[in-house]
Amino acid sequence: MNIDNVISLRHNGCFIPLFMKQSTETHKHSLQNLVDHLLLLFVVLTAVSGQILDGVVEHQQQSGHSIWLSTHISLVLVFTTLALIHFKHHWGWFRTLPRNLKARKKDSLFLLLTLITLLVSGVFVTISKTHVSGFTHAVSGYLCLIVGVYHFCVRHIRR
Repeated sequence: MNIDNVISLRHNGCFIPLFMKQSTETHKHSLQNLVDHLLLLFVVLTAVSGQILDGVVEHQQQSGHSIWLSTHISLVLVFTTLALIHFKHHWGWFRTLPRNLKARKKDSLFLLLTLITLLVSGVFVTISKTHVSGFTHAVSGYLCLIVGVYHFCVRHIRR
């Protein structure tokens, strides 16, 4: 351990290490890693709340509808915020997307298209409440969950 990288407290002549200073690159990577893990958690929670909401609507239980709708929308807002932070971290990927379309990872492109479909269909479900937009939203939600978990695993689970 490099003593120059340690922030410490001196107490009775002894140094008590508080935490390690991180380089800017290490801090950036740690933040990206935290956002990625939170995205995984919130995509699962959002999918579960959506599935419960779908069951509540299907069984026409008015008492649970508003609670699960509020929960689902709150989770979606947190997920969307995390996704925007994630996109900011990978802005270089988006910037070069048009000219390097063939070289891009297909799961990332599919996940992006699925996420866009999910968000747009979610708006239509909220506004129009049609069966077609609800079905599209449910299918794109399942695809987003599956491809999102795959995307996370490929990038974070070391072999």
